[in-house]
Amino acid sequence: MPSGRVKSNKTLFAIDAARRFPDSSEADLTRYIEARHRGLYKSSQDARTCVRIARDSHEDNEKKSARQNAYNNATKSIASERNPYVLPNGLWGILADPHIPFHSEIALTAALKWFKKQKVTGLLFAGDTQDCEALSYWMPTHRPNFLAEVEQTIDFLDMIKHEFKGKKLVMMRGNHEDRLETYYRANAPMLCDLPSASMESILSLEKRGITMTERKQKVIARELTILHGHEMRGSYSVVSPARWAMLKAKSCCAVGHFHATSECTARQLDGKVVSTWSIGCLCDLEPDYNPYGNTWNWGCALLNLDKDGWELENKKILANGKVV
Repeated sequence: MPSGRVKSNKTLFAIDAARRFPDSSEADLTRYIEARHRGLYKSSQDARTCVRIARDSHEDNEKKSARQNAYNNATKSIASERNPYVLPNGLWGILADPHIPFHSEIALTAALKWFKKQKVTGLLFAGDTQDCEALSYWMPTHRPNFLAEVEQTIDFLDMIKHEFKGKKLVMMRGNHEDRLETYYRANAPMLCDLPSASMESILSLEKRGITMTERKQKVIARELTILHGHEMRGSYSVVSPARWAMLKAKSCCAVGHFHATSECTARQLDGKVVSTWSIGCLCDLEPDYNPYGNTWNWGCALLNLDKDGWELENKKILANGKVV
C-alpha cells in the first residue's frame, strides 16, 4: 500500500475517534486508536501526532471526508440474509437426534435397516447427530471425552458411506452441533473463526462427501420446511411438539429436537390443509439427566420428494426394533 495512503488512513482513524469521543483526553484517544488499529501506528508518538491533527479545530477536506465516510457507513448492517438449503428430489430417510455416543443401538439399527428396505436415495440427519457433551455448559453425567465422541461419530459416518454407497448425505446442525462454536466463542473467541474450528473440519465432512447446512439454516422440500427445532424459541416442555411447531411456523413443517413423534393438522379459511410433524429420537430414552417421566420415543421419517410434490411418513420405532 502506498505510504501516502497509509498516512491518510492513520489520520482518518484518529479523526473518527476524536469525533466519536470528544470528551476523551489526548492520551486516551492515543491509546484507543493504537488498540483499535493495532500495528498501524509506528509508535505511540506517531498515534499521538495523528490525534493532535484530528483535534485541530480547522475544518479541512480530510476531516470533511472522514466525517462523510462515517455517516455513509452509519446505516450499514452486519446482518446477513438467511438462504434455505433446497433438498433435491428423491426418497429421503430422516434421522433425528442420535446423540452419538448416547444413541440407541436398537433404534438406530432399525431405522437404517428400514431405510435400506425402502431403497432411499438419500439420508438427512436432522440435527444432534453428535452429542458434544464435553462442550456443554451443563454438568456432565460422567467424565467427558470429546475426542472419543469425534472418533465414534466419524466411524458411524464411514459406516453410513459404506452401507449407503452413492446416496446423497446431508447433515443439519442441531443445538448440539452448535456447542462447538459456542464453546469457542465463550472460551477462545480469537480462535473461533479458524477453518479448523468447525464441525465440518473436525469430521472431515467435505472429504466424506457429506453436505452440512449452515447455522440455523432451513431445509426446504417444496412447501415443507425441515428444522431441527431449536431455531424457533420457546420450545421447553411442550405437550405436543407438532402443535407447538404449528403455532410457531404457521406452515407445513417437520422438526426433531423434542425426541417425540407427533402430528398436527389444521385447515385454513381458504381450505388449504397445513400439517406439522415432530420426529422421534434415536438416542437413549433414559439418560441420567432425565431418566423418568419424559415423553420421548424412538422414531424416524421417510420423505418422498419429486416433481409432482412431496409426502412425509412419520414413523415410530418400538422397543423390539419394529418400525410402525
